[in-house]
Amino acid sequence: MAITVGDTVRALSSETLSDLPMNRFRDSKVVNEKRISIMISKDLLSGIDQLIGSGDSRSAFIEKVLKDHIQELERQAIHQRDFELINANADTLSREAEDVLRYQADIFEILEDQANTQ
Repeated sequence: MAITVGDTVRALSSETLSDLPMNRFRDSKVVNEKRISIMISKDLLSGIDQLIGSGDSRSAFIEKVLKDHIQELERQAIHQRDFELINANADTLSREAEDVLRYQADIFEILEDQANTQ
């Protein structure tokens, strides 16, 4: 499941988060919204309230944070898969690189030959 978010992750500070248009998710949401209930600590809720400021939606803030986190997890999974593919083919890639290097001229030999002919 791919989730795209238009904004990049910003540093979590009250100044930057209060400037974010938290209600932008309301305009771009899929019709299939589902109301859920979650339990979070009072400290966390207080921290969210301080970050988003008055009048902004907790739901929009939490949804953005979750979308950003899911997007980061998906990015990490792609990098991990790429890493595993590279490692699985490391021997073949190394042999191909060595083969290419054999066809390249040795710059030190060329410079030595030029120095000897002068």
